[in-house]
Amino acid sequence: MKRRSETKEWYHLTLKNWMSYGAMGAAGGALTALIFFRHSLAVGILAFSGALLFPQFKKKDLFAKQKRKITLEFKESLNSLSAALRAGQSLENAFASTVEEMSPETHPYLYDHWRKILGKVRLRYRLEDLLMEFAQQTQIDEIQSFAQIIAVSKRTQGEMSRVLDHTISMLEEKIELEQDLEVLLTKKKTEQKIMNLMPFLVIGMLSAVSPEYMAPLYETMRGRVVMIFCAALAFGSIGLARHFSNITI
Repeated sequence: MKRRSETKEWYHLTLKNWMSYGAMGAAGGALTALIFFRHSLAVGILAFSGALLFPQFKKKDLFAKQKRKITLEFKESLNSLSAALRAGQSLENAFASTVEEMSPETHPYLYDHWRKILGKVRLRYRLEDLLMEFAQQTQIDEIQSFAQIIAVSKRTQGEMSRVLDHTISMLEEKIELEQDLEVLLTKKKTEQKIMNLMPFLVIGMLSAVSPEYMAPLYETMRGRVVMIFCAALAFGSIGLARHFSNITI
């Protein structure tokens, strides 16, 4: 339970966020029901479902963005840490030097947490244990790998400077590749969002321009079945697009 509460410190939505995204989800669900079904029961069900589900989707998106920001801050910190290690400092002293170079403006996510870690190190807590705890809180692969390698190097009494320098280089390269991939996917994600809206726009436009032509789809049993199938295809394509756009290295 403790680990879950610590994780929420990093990734959470405020009540205001929940309310605003819930309202957006309810509006989207009601509009979808009007476009595909034109039935009061469908409007109520989809509005309620949208209010519950849309904040969850937004939370995942916001968490992913926040993780990317933390990863970039971590990459910058690795540069300072690597330079201190090359200068011959111990891991603890190199970490202290790195933290002293931080500021709330340049490292808004890491600054307070790493200063807390540094304070505990000065109270004789083991840095490798604190970094492992920090990695579990952030749930970021690069930070977890870094913490695990430090822990292994400490236990095995390996050549810390050389091992960490190689590890830092690999992590920096991985983070840069992820940044390049994100740039390449940005345009595709924009195109995906436009394509996701097309079924709703086409049906809405046809209903507005030629309501008599669309009436059988809303007034007959066969038409309602067709619209249910179309709605399922539309939401299924949105889900698949989201799944395939979440490429990780």
